[in-house]
Amino acid sequence: MLYLPTGSENKMKKRDFSGMDQREILLAAKKACLNMLERSDKTEMQLRMKLAEAGFPSSAVDGAIAYAASFHYVDDVRFTMNYLRTGLKKKSRRRVEAELLQKGIDRETLERCLEEMGDHEQCQEKTALDLIIKRTAGKNWEDAAVRRRVMQYLAGQGFSYEIIRGAAAQYQQRLEENGQEPSQESGNGDGNWNGYRKFVHKS
Repeated sequence: MLYLPTGSENKMKKRDFSGMDQREILLAAKKACLNMLERSDKTEMQLRMKLAEAGFPSSAVDGAIAYAASFHYVDDVRFTMNYLRTGLKKKSRRRVEAELLQKGIDRETLERCLEEMGDHEQCQEKTALDLIIKRTAGKNWEDAAVRRRVMQYLAGQGFSYEIIRGAAAQYQQRLEENGQEPSQESGNGDGNWNGYRKFVHKS
């Protein structure tokens, strides 16, 4: 199961707008919006939710978002590209996509940004390889149980069967280049992978 942020973190306190006219409320919404963006980049949906959470009326929320967007302080395409560039170096594409959708990025924007990034499969394979190295530290890769646990972990993180197998093959090659004999069970990997393919496809 993939972790998805709940959005409950860092809730904004309700604001008291008594005695304030619409112009003053809009100004307060703009300031609140810019303060949030100063702390960290956010999607339009995240900003809208936070401002509404603070009790700002929809007209003030719209005005604050439009003001921030006019200076490109809020830009969902830029947010998505930055998130993909950093996220795909640490997590699976599936997990990063789920997080972006949860943050309010629409599927069309996500697909367009992925296409603009070009071939990211190699990046994903390196990410999976790095995780294999980390998860096998101090362990024997030739142990079928160790390999199985690592592969199941990667599948749980959302990596595809193809990415996992490619990363495992790279790791096996590194071991062989460093003088370790390849496992009889791993060989070309089919002994472990036939059953494992079913696990990945069910995940």
